[in-house]
Amino acid sequence: LASLLAASISPADAMPTLTGVELGKPDTADVVRQDGQTITLTGRGKDDFGHDDTGSGAALIDTDAPAFTFIARVAKAPVGTINGKYGLVMRSGDGPFDRMIAVRHVAGGGGRLTWLLRHTPARSTHDGPQRLYHMGSHADMNLAEGFWLKIVRRYPSVTCHYSVDGQNWRMVAPDYHMALLEQKVKVGLMLTAGGDGKTPVTAQFDHVSVAIVAGNAPAVTRDSFVEYPTGNKPR
Repeated sequence: LASLLAASISPADAMPTLTGVELGKPDTADVVRQDGQTITLTGRGKDDFGHDDTGSGAALIDTDAPAFTFIARVAKAPVGTINGKYGLVMRSGDGPFDRMIAVRHVAGGGGRLTWLLRHTPARSTHDGPQRLYHMGSHADMNLAEGFWLKIVRRYPSVTCHYSVDGQNWRMVAPDYHMALLEQKVKVGLMLTAGGDGKTPVTAQFDHVSVAIVAGNAPAVTRDSFVEYPTGNKPR
């Protein structure tokens, strides 16, 4: 796996050092390419309704900073995909079922901006992944490319935002309080191909930056997490 971008994540608004990974397949080849300030991400996978992330491409940084802002612009949308998803993500790991918060565009059917909060790892049952997440969409933002996305962490809370110009921002899912309790998280870009999940697609991002606020995250223990009983399907 290649670490791409040269700068440290410490300076405000610095371009972060991103590591490419195919989620759920840590030994796969690189999925990220940098050309100047443009990052090309390759992804496979289906991720139907918050299911298995296996095969999705991601370009991530590891951080335990309790306060930061990650921004990127979608420069070019993937081509030839049905229900492909691309945008920003914060995850507890790089496996197929990790806790995560994502704000992504979904291709096809006119397109729409969506958000996903998977608050408990998926279980190994036929519908386990569907039980433990909330999701929604913003029909008023249907641009396929040329828009900006932002994830803001103020531990433990996380907010997602979108903008058409990188200056004026609107909050995603303002009626929900989203959070990840893990102290150390992975944050960055994510692309899921959609369709049959086997054919790779690419998307391009630019204006990638991260601003980290100095400070120490509070200790987190396993007892902090809430488990939902089998059969509950919050959405």
